[in-house]
Amino acid sequence: MTFLKQIEPYRQRIELNVQGKGNVSLEVAKELIPIYNELRVKESVRIYGRQKRAVDIPTVDLSCGSCISEMTKQLNNWINIYDSQIIEFKAVPQAIDYEQPESMPWGAFKTYCVGKGLNCKGKRRYELMEELESL
Repeated sequence: MTFLKQIEPYRQRIELNVQGKGNVSLEVAKELIPIYNELRVKESVRIYGRQKRAVDIPTVDLSCGSCISEMTKQLNNWINIYDSQIIEFKAVPQAIDYEQPESMPWGAFKTYCVGKGLNCKGKRRYELMEELESL
């Protein structure tokens, strides 16, 4: 499961805690610590500058309010980092119906000619147009 899917149920609580509008309960903190530790192992090169093992990473003390607050700040930062890495790809139309081959851009025209069985290598548009007319 990805980090964003794991953290989704807690995002609002984390954001409120970072904004100073609420605290994370002990039960939620207990659920966040494994996610936080897994992230720190997975991203240890980016966080610490070198690969660390799970046993080398210090644990979060549940009795320490500033430790929990620091954990939520770091989780919020990583949520923002992962959210910014999501790229939305827009669909590009694959087939455009042109009324006439003369009005096609060069790339589409070349693809059209290849689809008709013509060899386009080293040929100019007018040469290909002549070949299309002779078909």
